[in-house]
Amino acid sequence: MLSLKQQLAALPLLVLVTAAGAALAPRSAAADGALAIGVAPKGAQDGFVYAFNDRRASVREAEEDALRSCRTSKHGNEAARKLCRVVATFQGECVAIAMDPKNGTPGVGWAIGPSLKTAEDRALAQCEVTAGPDRSGFCKIDKSKCDQR
Repeated sequence: MLSLKQQLAALPLLVLVTAAGAALAPRSAAADGALAIGVAPKGAQDGFVYAFNDRRASVREAEEDALRSCRTSKHGNEAARKLCRVVATFQGECVAIAMDPKNGTPGVGWAIGPSLKTAEDRALAQCEVTAGPDRSGFCKIDKSKCDQR
């Protein structure tokens, strides 16, 4: 049995070994997400579709899933679905989509941000710019979500 003096002398070594073990221990992988967007050739007024996900095991899985969901969405039209592409990946962030709800209007916006408010504000700002002065006030958030790790 070690004396109290020996135990106290060994304490710094124990702390060092514990810290090193914690640093080298495998960490759980952070969740990945992706956003895919499809805009018809003549613009969003002719077709717009989107899909996003989170909590995927890898960036590649997130991208493939978002792209597949965008291309098979029941929303939008075929012209937009054919042009779906991944526009962003994210981890531990928020995503937002803003749209002018009136059919045939060009107002759309999307954004990734560190908070839901930031993502929504950025998406709305982008929508207002693309909607033009007559429709900018009609933009609203269609969908938003934060990645859960």
